[in-house]
Amino acid sequence: MARCYTCPQWLNSNNDYLVLIHPAYLMHWRISTSRLATLNRRPVSNPTSAEGSPISRVPDDVLYLVFAFVARAEPIRGIHDISQKIPDQENPTYHECLGWMRLSAICRRWRTVLLTSASLWADVVFFLPPGIASLALARSGGASLDIHIPCTKGSPPPRDLKSSKSWGLPHTHRERLLHLAAAHALRMKRFAAADLTTRHYQIIFGNMTFDSLYDLDLAYEYHSTHTTPAPTRKGLGYLCIFAPHAYRARLSIALPIAYNGGQGLSLWLPNLRYLYLDTVPVDQLTNATDLRWIAPLIRGAVGLQHLKMEFPANVIIDWNRLYGEDPLHLLALCSVDLGGPLRVRMDQLLSRLCEVVPPWMRFRSNHLNLRDGLEFIKLYGEIIGHSLCTYPLDSMHISAQEWWEPFMSIFSLTAFSSDNLTGSHPCLDDLLENVHRSAYHSAGLEVRFQQHTLKRDALDTLTPLLAQDLIREIFLDGCISNKLDDCEWENAMRRFMHSCLSAVTTLHCIEARRNNIFMSYILPCTAALRVLIPRDDPMEQVHLQGQELEPSDSASNHQSQVTTPPYGKFVAGVGRTCLLPALHTVVVSMRVADYETKNGYVLMSVGIPSPLVRLWWDELVKALRYRCEIGLPLRTLRIIGGWTSEKVRGRTAKLDGKMLRCVTELVNELIDERKVDPKL
Repeated sequence: MARCYTCPQWLNSNNDYLVLIHPAYLMHWRISTSRLATLNRRPVSNPTSAEGSPISRVPDDVLYLVFAFVARAEPIRGIHDISQKIPDQENPTYHECLGWMRLSAICRRWRTVLLTSASLWADVVFFLPPGIASLALARSGGASLDIHIPCTKGSPPPRDLKSSKSWGLPHTHRERLLHLAAAHALRMKRFAAADLTTRHYQIIFGNMTFDSLYDLDLAYEYHSTHTTPAPTRKGLGYLCIFAPHAYRARLSIALPIAYNGGQGLSLWLPNLRYLYLDTVPVDQLTNATDLRWIAPLIRGAVGLQHLKMEFPANVIIDWNRLYGEDPLHLLALCSVDLGGPLRVRMDQLLSRLCEVVPPWMRFRSNHLNLRDGLEFIKLYGEIIGHSLCTYPLDSMHISAQEWWEPFMSIFSLTAFSSDNLTGSHPCLDDLLENVHRSAYHSAGLEVRFQQHTLKRDALDTLTPLLAQDLIREIFLDGCISNKLDDCEWENAMRRFMHSCLSAVTTLHCIEARRNNIFMSYILPCTAALRVLIPRDDPMEQVHLQGQELEPSDSASNHQSQVTTPPYGKFVAGVGRTCLLPALHTVVVSMRVADYETKNGYVLMSVGIPSPLVRLWWDELVKALRYRCEIGLPLRTLRIIGGWTSEKVRGRTAKLDGKMLRCVTELVNELIDERKVDPKL
């Protein structure tokens, strides 16, 4: 079948609807008005009968705001949108491809308002086939354009399309968009491209002032398989992009950007508020001198509020030597996200950016050996300790995960303020997204070790640095490997709780994402409650008696010792100090879903299959019963999450009823908020 990019007929006032779909599927569906009404599960509005309805009396400007909201929620699926095919998700329906454009089929008035909404059409000109793109350009009037230039070669096609000779976009498609961008460059509101040539930079930007440019995204994707030549500083000459109102920029650190008055691409973005400097493949940046352009760019954006920087593993950076003694102090800076190896010395950069630690910080590093990883944790854990003393951070998430594909260990710790967080968090992804989006105060780190050698050392290294006893809520997950004969992580967590978390009143057990593993290796999130029940550990006993803890080999390399006296409450008749004496509330997440197996692996990234519901309850009951035995019963147990279908719920209904009656006897208050929701 020949490729065809055709405008939906209802946009040209014809009776039939020709649905736009991604060319990878090479289909058109001709759908009648009645069929569209059926699939939408509502009749097409009758303008005559709706004249007296409240919606018909809404002013046009208010109706436009409604359309703008829908446009964000349901964007048009562009013809070069690689996200059309996402693993573990269904192919897009024609509704998803059309997005907000189908609003014009509701009634005559909606169509009139929508066709005159210039800014909505300006946002999709570069995402549509030639015919409808010309129509959208005409309807955009003089509104600022969202310009997106696809890569020369996109991502590999999905497996079910690899045999298709027609996969991908025609060669003329990219050239058409490049010429269109050059012709309307002064109208750009957002510009995104990954592999422009020197000539493209010159014809599109050409030393002009871009008053309407709000968002600039310039990536660097020039691989050995590409025929596109990478631009050079000498080739670009003294090309300047002056965007006085640019608010956000995402730039690759390998771009040929000028510095010290030399040749290359000069950027003048004085109003910048968000700056993301992206890393590149290892072979594309080997000289730290090429990063001299970063300081002038940051220094020129005096109102910069959010900075994210990622660095490759092969570069050694001495910021003091690179930029001299002049600081880069940004008074408006409120969030910093830095990623890179230990030798990048991100602590030097942070001290030059601000005099005091910013309210929101994140430090990340990949593929470190054990020694470098612990040094990274010690260096940036000390900064997190300063943040705990400076800002109202009352909550903390701690996690240690072991991944098999790729083979590595991940340790992460995040302290944050819960003031601006809303809703429940049945999944770790929900929590971290909410913290990233809503928490004004936060400080955290993440380290990825090259092998499964995490053990106790990460937490023991942090313990003397975070012993301020200021945390009130703690979030744990059960993703640590299921090795019942290896309790080093649990024992380290207990020592950390005694020193740093004695004031905690609420403990959350949430589900975390994992890779596909054997059923016997899956642990429910309630397994995190094991830390509440003491085990025999010589190091723990010494710690609980208030004596000095002998440092591990890794900790002694940093001259760090866990010397903090215990803050726990001694429980008569038990003969040991109780963990979390102020704890009165536990929040546990249950996410039960259908699952598939392949070669013995459970294909389930979040939650538990129904056969493990019993283990979920057993871990919970064991912890609750222990708190009752030591005379510190919980006041409130809250259960969130639920099941993905009624069928899944029915499989464990009898067990759930029995276990609910059991836990009711162990707490003063039980709040069960579970529900059936396919989106869990």
